[in-house]
Amino acid sequence: MLKKINDYENNIIEGKKYYVFSAHDSTLSALLRTLGAKQKLLGSRQPDYSAVLSFELWIDNNDNYSISLQYSDNADKPFRDITELISDCIEINNMCTLDRFIERSEKYRMKIDEKKVESTLSSFKEFC
Repeated sequence: MLKKINDYENNIIEGKKYYVFSAHDSTLSALLRTLGAKQKLLGSRQPDYSAVLSFELWIDNNDNYSISLQYSDNADKPFRDITELISDCIEINNMCTLDRFIERSEKYRMKIDEKKVESTLSSFKEFC
């Protein structure tokens, strides 16, 4: 999910302005862990049903991109800014620079060996 978010944040500059993902509470919990925010935000609890995590991409007057992270506990609670809870993120004006967000998130991205995938698919096709 972090890979998709990073990819979309890079593409949103040129393309679509709004993306929506839906996930289970356990997936949202895992995403909050990769951001370093889960323990600070929820402790040992899981996110409530209908909790929302919103990544906002901002641009300043100098064409610098930043991320703001907003969270709502459930449908009855207002959004609150939790950007400061993102681990290893440099904050400027209560935001995390896009470059720093991508850099700090890289360690959580799954590395895919394209050649191995192609080889496996070829073997599978031959088997079928």
